[in-house]
Amino acid sequence: MRRAPREEPGPDADTGVGPGAGPDPLHDFLRELTRFMLTFSGEGAEGVDRVVRGLARTYGGYAETVLVADGAVLSVTAGGRTLTSTVTSFPDVARLDRAVALKEFVERVRDTRPPLPEATAGLRRVETLPATVPRWARGAGIVLFSVGFAPAVQPTWYEIGTTALLAALVAALTVLSDRRPRLARVLPLLAAVLVSLVTLGVLQPGHGHGGPVLIMLPALFFFVPGDLLSAATAELVGGFLTTGAVRLVYALVLLLQL
Repeated sequence: MRRAPREEPGPDADTGVGPGAGPDPLHDFLRELTRFMLTFSGEGAEGVDRVVRGLARTYGGYAETVLVADGAVLSVTAGGRTLTSTVTSFPDVARLDRAVALKEFVERVRDTRPPLPEATAGLRRVETLPATVPRWARGAGIVLFSVGFAPAVQPTWYEIGTTALLAALVAALTVLSDRRPRLARVLPLLAAVLVSLVTLGVLQPGHGHGGPVLIMLPALFFFVPGDLLSAATAELVGGFLTTGAVRLVYALVLLLQL
C-alpha cells in the first residue's frame, strides 16, 4: 500500500461541480475512473493513484487512494466534504487502442476541464470502445505468435507444424473464454491440459523430434505472465509493496498452472 501526502484544498477551492453540489459528482467521476483503470491495470497499478489525484486537482479537489492489486479505497475531498468508497475489479492487460484512448482522454480533461457529466460520459466511451479487429483475429494472432517462437525451441519443420496445430487449439479455447470470466481464470490450466493430451495421445513425438515437452512449449508461450512479472517488479521498486507482492504471487500461480 502507498498513501500520498495529504494536500487539502483551500476554503475557496473550485470543485467544478456547482454550488451546493458538494463532492458527489467529482467523487462519482473519480470512482468510475479508478474502477476502469483497475480493470486494465495488469501492467501496473502505480499509475492509478497518480492519474486520480491529478484529475482531482484539476477540478479543485483532493483525492487519496490506497491500492491493492484488485481494489482500492478512494477518498475525495471537495467543497468542504469528504466521501470515501471502495472499488474492486479484477486486473487485466488493456488493449493498446484502449490504453492510448485513455491517455488522450486524461490529457484532454486536464487541458479543457469539461463539466463532470461530460467527463464521465467520455470515460464511458473509452471503456466501451469497440475492438478494432474481430474476435477470430485474436486467435490468428496467438497462432502466429506461437509459430514465431517455435524455431527458437527447435528449428525443424516438425516443430513448426505441430506448434501450428496445438496453437490453433489454444487459440480456439482462448477466444471461447473471452466472454466467460470463470473459464478465463483457469484458462492456462485448461490450455496446458489440452495441449498435453493432444501431444501425448495423438502426436506422440519420439526423441527424434525432441520429446513431448519441447513440442508443447511454443503453444503455451502466450500464457507466460511476462507483463505481470514486469509490473510486479516495478511496483515493488516503486514502493507499492502490497500490490507488487500480490501481483508477483498471482504470476507465479499462473506459471504453476502451466
